[in-house]
Amino acid sequence: MIDFHNHIIPNVDDGSKNIRMSIRMIKNAAEMGITKIVSTTHYNHPTMKERFPNFDNINSELDQLKKEMISNKLTIEIVSSAEVYFNEDIINFYNNDSIIIGKKYMLIEFDFNLLPKNYERILFELQLKGITPIIAHPERYTFVQKDYSIINEWINRDYILQLSCGSIFDQFGSSALYSAKKIIKNGHFHLVGSDAHNDSNRNFCLKPFLNFLKKNGGENNVDILMKNANKLYNKNKLDKCSPLIKKSIFNFSFFGGKKTG
Repeated sequence: MIDFHNHIIPNVDDGSKNIRMSIRMIKNAAEMGITKIVSTTHYNHPTMKERFPNFDNINSELDQLKKEMISNKLTIEIVSSAEVYFNEDIINFYNNDSIIIGKKYMLIEFDFNLLPKNYERILFELQLKGITPIIAHPERYTFVQKDYSIINEWINRDYILQLSCGSIFDQFGSSALYSAKKIIKNGHFHLVGSDAHNDSNRNFCLKPFLNFLKKNGGENNVDILMKNANKLYNKNKLDKCSPLIKKSIFNFSFFGGKKTG
């Protein structure tokens, strides 16, 4: 299994705080059967100490982490990439191999409360340059929670949508939970990632998410998600998941939450 979207490299953003935490997180990932981790360090984010992280520093931290993994007999492969915060500057990153995934995709994060007015133009320019936008955790944006038609528009524009596994387990509140279930039921997503940040409340959770899909009639989607993670690196077109037949995913009592939004 490949976990796409996480912050496992220590000391480079708001993810893992130190190498010991990273090792604990990787051990947890290994127990879930994850064999490859795509680390997506925050890039261009206004709240990070360094607006533009130094990739030499990131690679140095990754090298130290890999050495510690050998000492702990951990064989998971880690690939370094980025989660890019949206603004007009992102059009200049289209040929940066440290940011672009599989020479074709860019993982993009919006402000959680505000959808920029000019985003369609910027993302279209990226597409013209051969870069397909991957929208990170769409279920967590308040503007999506209030207006689901945005999801339909993104699908029609050929954006890739990537859910956070933790949203299903109520890590980000009931509105994100409800939006995630609606996206899953409609099959409006292509990728999932743990978005792991630490070894406690934001750890790897890919296996529980896939088990959730299986229990709710999404066995075919599990296969699609596994294949899509590999297709990222082979420059192949990703498949959209299929709508679920079962409606049990809207039974919120299982999670101890209430339907909102």
